[in-house]
Amino acid sequence: MLAIRSLRLLGLACAGYGVFFTFAYGYLNRYERYRISFIAMGVFLWVIPGAIFLVNSRQIEQRQRRAAISAMCIAIAQGLCAAALFVLNFFLTPISPIPVVLSALWVAAEAQLVFHLRQSLPLLEIDAERHHGFDVASAAPQKVLPVQEGRRDNDLPP
Repeated sequence: MLAIRSLRLLGLACAGYGVFFTFAYGYLNRYERYRISFIAMGVFLWVIPGAIFLVNSRQIEQRQRRAAISAMCIAIAQGLCAAALFVLNFFLTPISPIPVVLSALWVAAEAQLVFHLRQSLPLLEIDAERHHGFDVASAAPQKVLPVQEGRRDNDLPP
């Protein structure tokens, strides 16, 4: 449940900030030269991962293991981007404490999400309600038609 709630919260935060970032720094940017790059950055770094987090939270409720693995991969990639932004904040001018704190908090949130998802993986393996195809090993041979002893095909009535 913690993984599902964390995914929903980070998904909403990602998608919301991505929409804000795309419009504020992309469409409303007065420098026309940088609009397309900020729009692409907002969509690919924030909106799409946020939407995938929301979809994966629903899939984890349905006990799908691949959703947790997918969310972990995206969270690790997004955490690495936030860590890179954290480091870049110290080298680019002007140095402001707000982006430094926000990127550090985002790295911590992504690390916590990966931790919760990692803990949920063993629970997602056990699912009694899901049957994956035909399992030959567990199926015992069953008689399809009753067989009578001492009777042959020639003995059938016309």
